[in-house]
Amino acid sequence: MTRKTYDIVLSSPFSNYDFFAHKMRELCGQMDLTFFLADDVWVHDFLGKL
Repeated sequence: MTRKTYDIVLSSPFSNYDFFAHKMRELCGQMDLTFFLADDVWVHDFLGKL
């Protein structure tokens, strides 16, 4: 199994999720950063298991 490391990982609970994700991808691309936007439902489940 290959492990991927990201520079930035975020979750957005906002209603403008698509716009937010688009802008983050755009900005990270300009700065040569890797970016992963985690679904808010997954984040809540993950945090509940900590």
